[in-house]
Order: sequence, then C-alpha cells, then structure tokens
Amino acid sequence: MIAAGVAHIMPHASLTLLATPWHFSRYPAASRDACASLWQRNAAAWQALGVVPVESFQQLFWAIDPDRVVQKYAAIADLPSDDPGLMRFARLEDWASGGAALPYALAADIFARMMPHDVTGNGRWTIADTIIAPQHLATPVQQLLATGDAIAPASTAVEGVPAIACASGHVGMIVGQRAPQESWRSIVNHLRSAL
Repeated sequence: MIAAGVAHIMPHASLTLLATPWHFSRYPAASRDACASLWQRNAAAWQALGVVPVESFQQLFWAIDPDRVVQKYAAIADLPSDDPGLMRFARLEDWASGGAALPYALAADIFARMMPHDVTGNGRWTIADTIIAPQHLATPVQQLLATGDAIAPASTAVEGVPAIACASGHVGMIVGQRAPQESWRSIVNHLRSAL
C-alpha cells in the first residue's frame, strides 16, 4: 500500500503490490468492527508513542480472523518439540513478529479511515493532493494475491491491475516453500520487464 502511494508521487519503473488490501468494505463486518474496537481502545497510547508496535499490529491482524489464529496454533499443539514442521513454524512466526513498528499516521490512515470508510476502494485516498489509484499508473503494475490470505483476501484487491494468484497465505507467499516458484519468480520477471 505504501508503495502504491509512493508510485504516484515519485519516479519509478514499475510497481508490484504484494497482498495489498484496497477495498476494505469487502472485509466481513465482524472483522471491521473488531479492528475498530481495538483501534479505539489503543489509539491514544499508540499516538503518544508515535508508532504502533509490531506486537500491537499483530493484534489488529488477529482481529480480522481470530479463529484462524486459534487453528494455526492448535495444528502444532501435539507436535514433538524436535519436529521439523514445528521448527519451521517457530522460525516463520519469529520472522513475522520481528518487523519494524508502523508509523502512527499510517496506522491511523488504515484503521481510522480506510477500514471504516473504504477511502481506497472509493477512490478517495490522497497523498500530497494526488488521488492514489494504481490501476491508472502509466508504468507497469502487477499484484500478487495469496489465495489463502485472511489478512488481505483476494476479494479486497485493486481492480483493474493484473493479478497473479499464489497458493499460500499472507506470509507464506513471501517466505513459504512455494514462494520461490510462485511469488519470487513473478516479482523478478516484472522487475526485469520494466528495466
């Protein structure tokens, strides 16, 4: 999403969107309500910090589909501690939880404007008085969608931008076992075609 905004105000050769929600009104109402509630309870503290810490941002993701979080951990509950699948799961969770904090202003844009009012989906998101609409960029644009993604479901994607479906979840499309063949190859080919 950040890349889509930057592409409208800075020179670039191409744009690849990775699991980028755009039509927030297409999330289930219960997911939007849960995110709104979590945002309202914590926004003042996050504003004082100037950021939304990664751990807090993870809670916002969990609010979108809390059952999936439970299922994810239930699936590994009975694995032996030396199981390779458990080790892979732990490394992936550690990686996913190890990112940088999200600037408060961006988080506020997402959870106080985009999620409840669908400003991106309705064509009203602006940066520096420029409407952000990736489907209207003059340079090549593609988007990668993860078919098992609850955080950024394919139904929420930008319309009018070529899409490549990856048989994975939100994080798996980048670091999963099929990522090199599905996602990485598409990204590399898109970058090469723009050079």
